[in-house]
Amino acid sequence: MALGTSLTLWGLATGRGPALRFAVWSAGPALAIADIEGEQSLNISLRSIEACITPRTRAILVVHYGGYACDMPGILSFAQKHGLAVIEDAAALAADVPYLTNETVFSLTALPPRLAVIGGGPIGCELAQAFARFGSRVSLIESGPHLLGREDADAAALIETVLRREGIELYLEAKILEVVTAGEEKIIRLQRGDGGGEIRVDAILVGAGRTPNIEGLDLERGGIIYDRSGIKVNDRLQTSNPLVYAAGDICSPYKFTHTADAQARILIANALFMGRQKASALVVPWCTYTDPEIAHVGLYERDAERQGIKITTLTVPLATIDRAVIDGDTEGFARIHLRRGSDQILGATIVARHGGEMISELSLAMTGGLGLAAVGRTIHPYPTQAEAIRKLADAWNRTRLTPTVKRLLGGWLQWRRR
Repeated sequence: MALGTSLTLWGLATGRGPALRFAVWSAGPALAIADIEGEQSLNISLRSIEACITPRTRAILVVHYGGYACDMPGILSFAQKHGLAVIEDAAALAADVPYLTNETVFSLTALPPRLAVIGGGPIGCELAQAFARFGSRVSLIESGPHLLGREDADAAALIETVLRREGIELYLEAKILEVVTAGEEKIIRLQRGDGGGEIRVDAILVGAGRTPNIEGLDLERGGIIYDRSGIKVNDRLQTSNPLVYAAGDICSPYKFTHTADAQARILIANALFMGRQKASALVVPWCTYTDPEIAHVGLYERDAERQGIKITTLTVPLATIDRAVIDGDTEGFARIHLRRGSDQILGATIVARHGGEMISELSLAMTGGLGLAAVGRTIHPYPTQAEAIRKLADAWNRTRLTPTVKRLLGGWLQWRRR
């Protein structure tokens, strides 16, 4: 597919023409390209684009030609209204450049000596580390200031350190200006800060996210409401057509295989057996399968702050866990967020080689309404890295020893020694 005509790398499409051009992008070819001559008004052109926006539209690409002025505030306001990204100054994108995705990459029959991975989310980080360990020279490109922007800053920073140590070149806060080919070589030209540069690779892998595939379903005929994020459902996974239910990535903010499986079970119960199960009742853990893994369930600290929930956060470094020391896996930690004044578990993050296995214990506790005290009373085999979870309970118990409690306990022990 041509990057110049359908830049699915970043969700953009470009075209050549006079003056100024806006392109509205969807996951397929460009939906609308409106040329704007110097004397034409912005509103007319934006209306022509607005008529072509579909639920799969992701961005407006603004390509400047010939020095024409552009009313960017008007464009930004329009884009914000429709929930679209705005990308400027990408007129140089015009080459046919093949690329890999997280699906097609598994069809490779030979290892690319040099690989560029676009996108510093879970898929990008996982595949970048995997190919680096296979022997590729990997460059990882991310437009944001950090990898894994959804995760805690110290967890993401640890993964950045590990990837750099394994020889992966990280290009953070990088904007792709141009992608061209020179024979079998792909050339990516970047802008970073005040400077620029280029990366020459043998293959490009795109891990910049996915969009629900709802084109061709003829949802309007069924009276099913949808938008760019997918099909709209209520808490029982029922669409606007009461006879139709939906589950999985097409309607869920949690785009994981295990979430789709859990929602499918709810759908079957509700649609076929008059059930009243709610998707909001699900406790959904997830894991980024780097080494070490980052596993999470529930709220992050920022989520609690945004919701006005007061929390107590406890962290146990893996360096204090005997099994982690024995295994040489001391980079990482176990962290838990409790409702302040209680042992109710609101969220947890585990950064460890087998963090995805360890997080299930806390997911079970949250699902079953068990507090951290109950988890702490559970005997964990020694030595295992799961001891970090028990030590979180120990840390919580220590927070209960207020100065008053310590004074009373000290007096009691002195009386007992008489």
